[in-house]
Amino acid sequence: MILTVVLSAMIDYFAKKQKNLTMAIRLKEQLRRCRYFRSMAAKILLVDDVPEQLMAYRRLLHRRFQILTADSGDRALAILQREPGIDVIVSDMSMPGMSGTDFFVRAAEMAPTATRIMLTGNTDMNATIDAINRGGVFRYLQKPCARDDLIEAVEEGLLIRPAPATGSTGEECSLETPVVSWLQDALHDCLLNTFFQPIVDLQTGAIVGAEALARWLHPADGWIPPSVFIPIAEQAGLMPELGRRMLTQACSDAAKWRSKGFDASISVNASVKQFLEGQIVDDVQRALTESDLPPRQLTLELTESVLIHDPETIIRMLEELRSFGVTLAIDDFGTGYSSLAYLKHLPIDRLKIDRCFIQDIDRDERDLKFVRTILDLARHLELSVVAEGIERPEQQHLLRELGCRLGQGFLFAKAIEPNAFLNLLAQRSRSGYDPMGGDMASPSPADIVMPLATRR
Repeated sequence: MILTVVLSAMIDYFAKKQKNLTMAIRLKEQLRRCRYFRSMAAKILLVDDVPEQLMAYRRLLHRRFQILTADSGDRALAILQREPGIDVIVSDMSMPGMSGTDFFVRAAEMAPTATRIMLTGNTDMNATIDAINRGGVFRYLQKPCARDDLIEAVEEGLLIRPAPATGSTGEECSLETPVVSWLQDALHDCLLNTFFQPIVDLQTGAIVGAEALARWLHPADGWIPPSVFIPIAEQAGLMPELGRRMLTQACSDAAKWRSKGFDASISVNASVKQFLEGQIVDDVQRALTESDLPPRQLTLELTESVLIHDPETIIRMLEELRSFGVTLAIDDFGTGYSSLAYLKHLPIDRLKIDRCFIQDIDRDERDLKFVRTILDLARHLELSVVAEGIERPEQQHLLRELGCRLGQGFLFAKAIEPNAFLNLLAQRSRSGYDPMGGDMASPSPADIVMPLATRR
């Protein structure tokens, strides 16, 4: 109660006095989340047969939620029978005595309003997909999962109702918060913004492109984070429309950069739903034609999970996209459905190393070995590589030594709105940077972009 009163007072001060409207927006978002999760008093059921894992999950979540634990599927089902109002079920897929699929199907029958999250170390993707579909699993996390990923999955799970179980593969879930109606209105009224984060040549310091990222400033609730609205858009069936809007706007902005003399390419995320809808090829062709952007300037980023649905059809779509010059990249590589067999057949040009491998690359020998292995693999497959989440100069230095050419992250710039990005291109092209001798006029080697006339 005290926290919400303090936040409300601070919002009034910053907004009414116009001291800092950005701070007011941020505080309002914190207040919204604070009120929401305090009122939920959420019950989380954790299921794992490994005591150490169960204890670790409990320590992570117990201060925020009411926690119940079970070390087997049978004991978890007994808890569901006697304990009403479970909000989220987080369960390991592999437990003795009961398969993960059977557990999630029975849990869905006993607690249909509980969101189901699966933890899996299983390499059998058919079993994983079966559990996701038949058990109505909202999200799965690969073990060992990162601390922030588990917290984020639980928070997102509280914002939706679960997908239907018993074998459903295509039904969209309903949402229990006003976020979905806000999102529909934002799409209709073009209130979603496209921001751009620079992609940098780690060897020369040149900005060679940017990734387009969706940002949503709600008129009443302030900034709604992508970690909230993107999963909800996916569950509500809004991703194809959101993806089209992002693609069209990103290509239009990249064409403007080109008209100003800057040869920076644009990377746009493509969701599984866009491929399943079957319109992705037409959407890309339309966006390129309307913007007059050369296909080589566009990179489509897709996650490894795109391959779990009708891989043959999706591969044909990818081959068609690549045939007219679009670059294809696997995003968050190493965190999803990693398979050398898929890499062998996929018509891709680039791998993006997930930030979880980069964040401790200068501190953890295992992360360093993982990144070195991915880079070696990419070289043998003749793929380019982008390292995501670079935040410290030490990370950049190591990646450069390992031969990683491209990177992005807060060390270089956060995602910024289109006009600011264009100004960045113009400013840094004039400032000049000597990668061997140091900074001539600009504060960072990553802030220099090559003008179109000087690039070959």
